[in-house]
Amino acid sequence: AKTTWNLGWIRLGHVCSHLRHIMLEMPTLWAKVVFTLPHASTEILSRAGGAPPTIDVSHPWRQLSNPFLQQVQSLLHGSRAISMEFHQFQSLRFEGNPKTTRTYEDSFSQLNALTLTSLGLGARGNPFTAEIPVIRAPLLMHLKLDCCFVRCNYSSLVTLDLNFHKPPHETLMTTLHPSPQSSSVEAGKLFGLLGPLPNLKELVLSGNLLQPFSRNASVEDSPTSISLPRLRHLSLKAGHEFCTSLLSNVSIPPASRVSIDLDVDGHRKQRSGMMGGLL
Repeated sequence: AKTTWNLGWIRLGHVCSHLRHIMLEMPTLWAKVVFTLPHASTEILSRAGGAPPTIDVSHPWRQLSNPFLQQVQSLLHGSRAISMEFHQFQSLRFEGNPKTTRTYEDSFSQLNALTLTSLGLGARGNPFTAEIPVIRAPLLMHLKLDCCFVRCNYSSLVTLDLNFHKPPHETLMTTLHPSPQSSSVEAGKLFGLLGPLPNLKELVLSGNLLQPFSRNASVEDSPTSISLPRLRHLSLKAGHEFCTSLLSNVSIPPASRVSIDLDVDGHRKQRSGMMGGLL
């Protein structure tokens, strides 16, 4: 399918010369949309000046030219926000450094927000068993990971959104034919990796791979006590056992807002569709 690029607010610069002048004098405004229009990225980058760019590449990578990808790679470590597919992020990090290991720690000095996505975790796709990438991002405040994981200084985070789920086709197959080899993300292991989260205000945990705290977990794998002293909103979309276990092991302020959705596999939507067909 042909992708249609949207100019959005950039059209405002065509209204009048006064408004255009104001927009051209705001480099941070342009820095947020450097890669929104791949064919105009060079011009937009010049308007952004030296402001740390936002790299939001949600377009199909096959449609992007090599010069465009090289431009993304050259700006990656100096960006303010990154949103892209996990494996492409890994590839761009180590482009030109084939001998560098995937756990090599590199610096993202201006990074404030990071969003990485993957297609889903299969039976052998546990994000903690593979080499976990390490990034040094002292200004990172917002982290969203979908079926992947990175190591960083989590103590600076204000929002954290983690989603661990199986691909839809495997979810159906596991329901019909349960397998002990299916990957899972145990709560104790997860919070053991995260460590203290003193500044966290919003936590979202979702996915059908999330498992409750294990009674047999070692002290190294699971923290003895988990406290989120500044949390304002806790959102859970997981199985009943995981939600119960989490609320029993994590301390949050009494005024925190908690939302829980147990329909982790979308059965509610499926049932609604079936009922609609019967009416």
